[in-house]
Amino acid sequence: MDELTQFNQERWNALVEAGIQYGQPLLDLTPDSARTMVDDCGVMAPVGGKDVLCLASGGGQQSPAFALLGARVTVVDFAEKQLAQDALALAHYGLTGRLEQGDMRDLSRFADN
Repeated sequence: MDELTQFNQERWNALVEAGIQYGQPLLDLTPDSARTMVDDCGVMAPVGGKDVLCLASGGGQQSPAFALLGARVTVVDFAEKQLAQDALALAHYGLTGRLEQGDMRDLSRFADN
């Protein structure tokens, strides 16, 4: 991990601990509010049954929204505390997702990249 990435990782972990808005999981979503959150203009095709990759989007906000809409969600984030928020949010809704700690600049871990 390069110096800048390590700095950002440490900073995001600290921000989650401090209670920053972007590190607070959304625990009151409905399918309708989830749809509005990820597509407030109503132009996105349905995501049910599709794979959705959330890059640098830990925090428990986007992953549960997409999962509530029926997507198979994978989150890549370098901050483990952000990923922990995703795990918390997904579990809250009884949903699952693939949570990967890593740098979004390197997606070689995925076979079909």
